[in-house]
Amino acid sequence: QHMPPNFTKQLAERLNEISEIEVKEAEDNEKVARGVAYIAPGGKHMKLRRALNVVRIKVVDGEPVNNVKPSVDITAESIAQVYGGNVVGVVLTGMGEDGAKGMKKIHDLGGKVIACSEDTCVVFGMPKAVIDLGVADSVKPLFEIAEEIARFVEVIG
Repeated sequence: QHMPPNFTKQLAERLNEISEIEVKEAEDNEKVARGVAYIAPGGKHMKLRRALNVVRIKVVDGEPVNNVKPSVDITAESIAQVYGGNVVGVVLTGMGEDGAKGMKKIHDLGGKVIACSEDTCVVFGMPKAVIDLGVADSVKPLFEIAEEIARFVEVIG
């Protein structure tokens, strides 16, 4: 999410209250846990790093990428580097082209990429960039994306 500092923690807490999985704002050097959704802290980039078979989150205060910080490209590219083709990348909504390069990296390494269809998307810029780049394995309406993720997870194993 492209969100300012101080907002992402509240968003994570709210989503955690209504979600079946744990949702939290990512912390620097935190070990990645199965079944947890991490939200990049506002105004910071989030990357994953593997060391000694442990995957950890790295929160960095770099320059904006694609005029945004956090950048989906930064996060998605690092996820692809860590997990290779065992990834499902999803772009739901957003302005601009952020995320397209990261989704390409996921796609090129054998992962699956889902983009939200224009008719159910609030802001179609980011999903459109993924589709235009030719890396969306599937374009689905918002209400079908969870099912599509589950289908791809079965395929990936």
